[in-house]
Amino acid sequence: MAFSNYKSISTVIKNFQIKYVQSNFILEVSFPVEQSFKDELDLLFTDGVIDNSEDAICENLIYPVLKLFAAVNYIFQQCELKRQKQ
Repeated sequence: MAFSNYKSISTVIKNFQIKYVQSNFILEVSFPVEQSFKDELDLLFTDGVIDNSEDAICENLIYPVLKLFAAVNYIFQQCELKRQKQ
């Protein structure tokens, strides 16, 4: 049966006889955000092409986050390599 055939969560619950529990499963964690990251986002919103399409908006929001996590991951890997050599 196609997803579009289900009009509500209750219909899915009845058809598949499942238990539905709604809960906040993502815990909020505060962490410092560097000013350079904030500046990059500001630059993307002022000079970037965010009004053209939903894809452009998503790309402009996701790219700086992925770039930050890639840098953190690289640093972590380098530290792990150094630790393994010791």
